[in-house]
Amino acid sequence: MNPVIRCFILLACMVIYTSAVRFHCLCVKTNKTVKPSLIIELKEYKARPYCSKHEAIAILKGNRSVCLDPRGKFTEKVRRYLAMREKGAKMKLTTEHPQLSNGTSRPTVNP
Repeated sequence: MNPVIRCFILLACMVIYTSAVRFHCLCVKTNKTVKPSLIIELKEYKARPYCSKHEAIAILKGNRSVCLDPRGKFTEKVRRYLAMREKGAKMKLTTEHPQLSNGTSRPTVNP
C-alpha cells in the first residue's frame, strides 16, 4: 500500500479515536460532607451500562462540583433539604399574588 495512503488512514483513525465520546464514571473520589450553604443543586445518576455505581454530584456556588457518597446521611439530608426548599419556592410562587374575589389579581379602587 502507498505510504501516503497509510499515513492518511492512520491520521483518520487517530482523529476518530480522540474525538470519540468515552463514557466512564463521573466520580472517582467521594466526599462525606461539604458546606451546605454552598450547595445549589444535587444531581444524581443511577448505575449505567458504563458505570456500575450510583453517583451523587453536588453543584456548588462558583460552578464547582463535588461528588458525595450517595448512601451517606449527609447526602440524604441534602436531598430532603433541597426538596423542602423546592416546595417552599413553589408555594411562594402560588401564594404571592392571590386572586381576589372579583377574579382579578390586583385590588380595584371604587370611586
